[in-house]
Amino acid sequence: MNDEKQPLLTGPSTPTESNETQIVELVSESNVHSNEEKRKAEYHPASERCLEHPTSNFDTLIHLLKGNIGTGILAMPDAFKNAGLIFGVFGTLLMGAICTHCMHILVECSHELCIRNQRPALSFSEVVEDAVASGPVFLRPYAKKMKNVVNVFLVLPLENNMKTPEDFGGWAGVLNTGMVIVAALYTAIGFFGYLKYGNHVRGSITLNLPDDLLAQSVRTMMAAAIFLSYGLQFYVPMNIVWPYVKSKLTSETALKYGETFTRLIMVTITFTAAALIPNLSGIISLVGAFSSSALALIFPPAIEIITFWPDKLGKHYWKLWKDVLIIIFGFTGFVFGTYASIEDILNRQNI
Repeated sequence: MNDEKQPLLTGPSTPTESNETQIVELVSESNVHSNEEKRKAEYHPASERCLEHPTSNFDTLIHLLKGNIGTGILAMPDAFKNAGLIFGVFGTLLMGAICTHCMHILVECSHELCIRNQRPALSFSEVVEDAVASGPVFLRPYAKKMKNVVNVFLVLPLENNMKTPEDFGGWAGVLNTGMVIVAALYTAIGFFGYLKYGNHVRGSITLNLPDDLLAQSVRTMMAAAIFLSYGLQFYVPMNIVWPYVKSKLTSETALKYGETFTRLIMVTITFTAAALIPNLSGIISLVGAFSSSALALIFPPAIEIITFWPDKLGKHYWKLWKDVLIIIFGFTGFVFGTYASIEDILNRQNI
């Protein structure tokens, strides 16, 4: 036998009589590989999910809106003060388009990795872990560490819990519909807030409102909206903090009351910070520049490069160049936004 790869011989392992015909099946490595690819191609993650309470398209849209429209929208007029009306409008819409595209990237990568690893659903951190673990060889030892670094994101839990997840993407899907509404609201609040109060606009637009009945009713409704959505906004930090705290608790009593006590401490910290920090706009800008840039603009394109490396990045590697540009854009915003926010906080403290 020469050194060439020979077909694998598979057949009965027991001896046969001389007058019996033995059937021998020739299975080449290419056939094994093609069968494996066919099995993966026929795997549909959505059909394998067992959801106790699947959400409808409308439910998912509402969750998407509430998850993206937080108290940061009240600081949009202050952002327009720094950017200007025209650049603020087009900049906000451009950011909305890029962020929406990055969300589509995450959903596409999650679907690819679910099929590749035969898993029904993945969270954002699991997508990062699986992408790195199956990506370039030099990155694979860092898969677990990357999962710990990136442990949050809203889009994938929404898509994973849908009754009809195929309706999440697409031009008129839930994601695009929700993000168009989000971008329109952020742009409108920023534009009209700055148009009304100009350079006198404060860190939260509610601080500029007068003390009449209409303004007080607006403040009341905003407070009610924040209160009712606080649980949804708190879903992500609790998913990060509670597993670590739970691992340190040993007694049944501690486990019984530990989660409630942890939530109480975290809520108290956020309320205390909101009451004591005078420069709210600086903190909002710092958090947005430091964390949102990384999560929304840097990690998704990096995950796409790793997931589809090296032969699924499109003709002439157009996906690679597109992702590199988004990463550079996000990193630029991360560096300069963080620097400007810290400088603004320090300057206001010295006044």
